[in-house]
Amino acid sequence: MICTILQRKNTWDKGRIRHLLEEEIQNLPVDFTDIKKDISSKVITRKKFTFTENTCQARIWNEGFGGQCSSQKKTGDLCQKHHNILSKNGYLWLGYISEDKPMEPVHYDGRKHKWTDI
Repeated sequence: MICTILQRKNTWDKGRIRHLLEEEIQNLPVDFTDIKKDISSKVITRKKFTFTENTCQARIWNEGFGGQCSSQKKTGDLCQKHHNILSKNGYLWLGYISEDKPMEPVHYDGRKHKWTDI
C-alpha cells in the first residue's frame, strides 16, 4: 500500500512520505466492531458449579473464571490431556479442583494470570 501511494504521488522525500501517510491514515474508515472479542461463547458459567467425581479433577482456566475439566478420567483422577501435562511439567499450573484456587497462577510459559471472579 505504501509503495503504491509513493508511486502514485511520484515522490520519496521523507517529509512528503510522512504527510502522505498521515493523509492516507486519516482517510481510513474507523470501525472497530469486527475486533471486539466475544468470549461469551467460550466461557462456561460456574455460578451453579458442582463438583463431579466422575470427571477429571484438574482445574481449568475457562477465560479466567476457572472450573473443573469436563473430560472423563483416564489415568487416576485426570483425563489423558491433564495426565500428559502433569507428566511433562511435573505439576498442573491451576492445580486440582479439590484444592484452593491459586491466587496468582503462573502458566508454564511464565505468564502471570489473574482470575476474573476474584
